[in-house]
Amino acid sequence: TAERVSQSITGLLATLSQAEAEAGTATTRRAWTAQRVKQAIDALGGVTDISAHVTKSGNQTLTTGVDTFITWDTETFDTDTMHSTATDTSRLTATTAGKYCVGGHVEIGASATGQRDVLIMKNGTTVVSRMTIDAAAAGVTIVPIASFVQLSATDYVELRVTQNSGGNLDVAGGGANSAFWAARMF
Repeated sequence: TAERVSQSITGLLATLSQAEAEAGTATTRRAWTAQRVKQAIDALGGVTDISAHVTKSGNQTLTTGVDTFITWDTETFDTDTMHSTATDTSRLTATTAGKYCVGGHVEIGASATGQRDVLIMKNGTTVVSRMTIDAAAAGVTIVPIASFVQLSATDYVELRVTQNSGGNLDVAGGGANSAFWAARMF
């Protein structure tokens, strides 16, 4: 059976030492115990959920041709105090340095004219990622965006939106119509 084969192979291999598990440098085949896996993970800093997901409860007006940072007033979750519903509500601010996966989506009101431009901005000035799409021929336009970015503690990211329909359009709030998130990967 598979269990017997596994036991036979494991019996032939020496068990990885704690020092080898924590260093992560051994190149010979070794048997790993659950304890050694945990020690290796702990040596890497453990697994800590550092993430935030925010949405809007109401609409936000986009004036044609004007760059607008989207504000977020509802936290689905925030495990590391990355977002405030009182100040700088457009921002997700890293309190722990690392490499983050950042993304979101924005639902923009109906107009078949022009383009919709969504950017992930770092510290208000650096473009991390950009998604530009033509307006939907009918109905709303939904623009998704995501990227990886290195953040130091106190660095922040925001979603900036521009539309050029010739008139004002709304970013839809309520539920999951528009959302913004960040998760520290390592």
